[in-house]
Amino acid sequence: MLEKFDGGKFKYVNSIITCDETWLYYFDVPTKSQSKVCVFQDEDTPTSVKMSQTVKTRMVAVFFSKRGILSTIVLDKQKTVTASWYTEKCLPRVLEALKNERPNSRLDTWFLHQDNAPAHRAG
Repeated sequence: MLEKFDGGKFKYVNSIITCDETWLYYFDVPTKSQSKVCVFQDEDTPTSVKMSQTVKTRMVAVFFSKRGILSTIVLDKQKTVTASWYTEKCLPRVLEALKNERPNSRLDTWFLHQDNAPAHRAG
């Protein structure tokens, strides 16, 4: 594929879709209503103990092209990126996003590039 690319002269350079997985780190911040406490006027306000934040992780598959991000898919319950997840859950969403972004484009001239790194595991 790199030989065909030829320094940007490859006529299908706009048809290359690349996928990469990355980790998304986050934690749940308590809302204002969750931290409210009702007390009577003659009572002292309760002491609140600040608990440490537990960082959670999610794996995200990002599909992008020369024009920018095409689709972002979060692996919710899926623990690893497998061939069945990729073909049954992921690719249909990517192709649908591709149809919505480029409705006049033919879908027979797309090149999907997926890295061949060792399997990623979601925590």
